[in-house]
Amino acid sequence: MRNKLIKTKALRMAVIYLILGGIWIFATDSLLVYLANEDMDIFIMFQTYKGSIFVILTAILFYILIRHSLEHQYKILERLLTSEQRYRNLTKFAPVGIYHADDKGMLTYVNPRAEEIMDMFASDCLGEGWTTTLHEDDRERVYASWKHAASNGAIFRDEYRYKHKDGKVIWVVEEGRPEFNEKGCLVGYLGTITDVTRQREEEERMRLYAAAFENTHEGVMITDPEGKIVSVNRAFCEVTGYTEVEVLNQKSGMLSSTEQDSEFYENMWKNLMQTGAWQGEIRNRRKNGEVYPEWLSISVLFDKNNKPTHCVGVFSDISKLKQTEQELEQLAHYDALTKLPNRLLLQSRLVHAIEQAPRRGGHLAMLFIDLDDFKKVNDSLGHTAGDELLVAVAERLHKRVRAEDTLGRFGGDEFLLLLENIHNADQVARVADALLASFVEPFQLSGGHIVYVGCSIGISIYPEDGVNIEKLLRAADTAMYRAKERGRNQSCFYAREMSIKAVEQLEIETALRQALERDEFLVHYQPKVNLDNGRITGAEALVRWRWLHTEVIPPARFIHIAERTGLIVPIGRMVIETACRQMREWIDQGVGHIEIAINVSVQQFHLCDLGSVIRKALYTYNVNPEMLSIEITESAVMKQPEVTIAALKTLSEIGVKISLDDFGTGFSNLSYLNQFPLDVLKIDQSFVKNIGIDPTAVKIINSIIDMAGSMNLLTIAEGVETQAQLDYLKAQGCHEMQGFYFSKPVTADEFAMLVMEGRCLEFSVN
Repeated sequence: MRNKLIKTKALRMAVIYLILGGIWIFATDSLLVYLANEDMDIFIMFQTYKGSIFVILTAILFYILIRHSLEHQYKILERLLTSEQRYRNLTKFAPVGIYHADDKGMLTYVNPRAEEIMDMFASDCLGEGWTTTLHEDDRERVYASWKHAASNGAIFRDEYRYKHKDGKVIWVVEEGRPEFNEKGCLVGYLGTITDVTRQREEEERMRLYAAAFENTHEGVMITDPEGKIVSVNRAFCEVTGYTEVEVLNQKSGMLSSTEQDSEFYENMWKNLMQTGAWQGEIRNRRKNGEVYPEWLSISVLFDKNNKPTHCVGVFSDISKLKQTEQELEQLAHYDALTKLPNRLLLQSRLVHAIEQAPRRGGHLAMLFIDLDDFKKVNDSLGHTAGDELLVAVAERLHKRVRAEDTLGRFGGDEFLLLLENIHNADQVARVADALLASFVEPFQLSGGHIVYVGCSIGISIYPEDGVNIEKLLRAADTAMYRAKERGRNQSCFYAREMSIKAVEQLEIETALRQALERDEFLVHYQPKVNLDNGRITGAEALVRWRWLHTEVIPPARFIHIAERTGLIVPIGRMVIETACRQMREWIDQGVGHIEIAINVSVQQFHLCDLGSVIRKALYTYNVNPEMLSIEITESAVMKQPEVTIAALKTLSEIGVKISLDDFGTGFSNLSYLNQFPLDVLKIDQSFVKNIGIDPTAVKIINSIIDMAGSMNLLTIAEGVETQAQLDYLKAQGCHEMQGFYFSKPVTADEFAMLVMEGRCLEFSVN
């Protein structure tokens, strides 16, 4: 269209020039003919002048036209140069990459920003060079898309990555728009490349923020400065029970409970506005009306003018945490079985009571309660029954104490009762009696078991028996053991003499533990003599303790301590090994086959495999099992008859003889006695010493000898010290004796000398 206008205008000017030229020629020629008056010379001269004037006018016209044209073209060129320079400046400093491509999609121009984005020089970008730094994962896809757009003259849009030489990866968005000529043919592309890496990172960050906001387990609530809710997350709805629609544009106060007063909220918002943040525990209300505890953190968001724009509240429902804390508190301070205060809480309350006692001017009493024979229940009925019994005991004890008193389980079968504001000992004694009375009735356990148990109570008084926990506990514990020594099922107040005895026993226990290491134990042998021929038939091995190899401690002072502490097991093992070794030495020395009886404690049956210990000793020293006799007291046997019967049968199967010691003192159940694999009954020395003095003792001896005869058991009388005792026992048919009348316990060498000398018992001549 523009070319057509140019042609039309040029043609119009040519026609005008032609018309004017024709007019000039014809008009001037007529004028010249008239002026020359047919004079050819004048006509030719005028014609020359006319031609010169035409040339001059034409030259002037051409000059004017050419000058006007050149000036117009120069202005156009100047505008083009200015425009081009402006374009170059725009593309040079443009924040986006700008490029031009031909109709094949090959780049013909890139601006500096495009060079930066592509990480290459302009010369390298042209043609297909721009694909060089395309990310390897995007290269084929993007190049194919470009070719497709170029072949179809379509708009090109894509988002892809460039990988720079330093390894940096950037994301770009490219848009290329096709250019067409007047005929509608594609001549190229003009496009932009925009670095959107930061935008994508920000979008990813915002996506993560949105995901975190929506999926966090903490409830999130955003409000405007007026407190209206503008956004909440899913956890908020799950915790509160409200939907998002129900809370939007509502005041955040809709969640408040009545458990915090207005002053609390005033202080909270005041602190929030001053510091920009607040956190703490608060109790809010769910949609269903339930009040729950939550840990709330609030932050204020400010604009650039430091004006608050929003408040962000993040909270956690700590109901389960509170419940767990309570459970941990219960576990930490209360006994899991009886639900009574445990040792830790008891000690804490005792400390508090001791601190308060001087101000109140009163006394405190501590009652240490230990169940009697509780172990029998555990061993016979099982630990489940034992636990059930402890719960029942705790319930009975709790019913007997005041609300202000503290009853707790100290450990095992031990309970502790703290009495505050005590004015006299009689008051404490009445409480102790009430506790003892609660054990009169039996305990009915599941499974139909009826159990009778008692308790021993030790009592200490503050401040008389101690001014701190340790002393009061030690005093009450000492008094409790004294109550057990007195026969159990009774109470006992602490006395200073008990501490002296307790300290002495503690010293013995400490020394006893070291005695084995120091080899301070000795074994002496008391001869056993046949009452038919008076000859030595064997010996009883008796342990002796020479403390620090100087002072001899009698068994009565340390055996019960050894049994209580379990030290009886290594001591008993030492005696068994020593006796077996000694029998082997006597055989090798020619003394003969001497039968040795060894006392064992019931603890050795329970705390170790006694059968294995004896087998090993007999095997080690090559001793005939029939030469060894095991003595166990009647009272020990009757504590757990079923367990003891099984253990004794195991020893009997080995070939070892079984002797029942102190018979007649333990109130044996004769139905059990017939089940024991016994070989010997030993008549206790308490009966022997009363021969000729107490008719009852004589009757018991006669009964024992008769019963042993009916059961084909050997009888041995111990503690024989007079001729009269000896004569009576022989006359009644007792088989053997031992006692000071013949010999006290002696060393192994002294015993061997008695045997080799052939020493015999002398009888009275009837």
